[in-house]
Amino acid sequence: MSCRSQLDLASAVATSDRAASKINRFKELTVIDKVSEVSVTDALQSLEQIKKLRHPYSKALAQAEDMIAEAFAKIGDQGQAEKHCEDSIKILKKLYHPKHIAIVHELIKLVSIKLSMGDMASAEATFAQAEAIFSLYYGPDALRILPYIDVLKRTVSGQIFEAP
Repeated sequence: MSCRSQLDLASAVATSDRAASKINRFKELTVIDKVSEVSVTDALQSLEQIKKLRHPYSKALAQAEDMIAEAFAKIGDQGQAEKHCEDSIKILKKLYHPKHIAIVHELIKLVSIKLSMGDMASAEATFAQAEAIFSLYYGPDALRILPYIDVLKRTVSGQIFEAP
């Protein structure tokens, strides 16, 4: 969509909603291990439709990128998962301020993806960003409120797991 272009708004919304539905269906197929090359292609084509119809920094596009990232992570394509997760984060940083709590949750997903790819340095750097944002919102109680953060921190730093 570009400036001064004419568009049937009702049709565009319906098309965008159908595309989001296909992406959601793709995400659901990953749960039951019924993913095929056709469903991956359909999901990526649907994402392209949403990109054409929605503002480049819309919440709907960020959600679509997030769903695609999650689905790719579930089927083991961590490279695609990382790309789409990063795209989702870029959009969220335009929608919210860069240290918004919504962004930190996406950063945690990205840390998990990077860990599964074996990219410890990037995982650690991304985790540091997330930890800084968590501390802004929860202060020194962040580890008590969100105990999984401590486990993730030890994982990215390469420490051996021991019972606290």
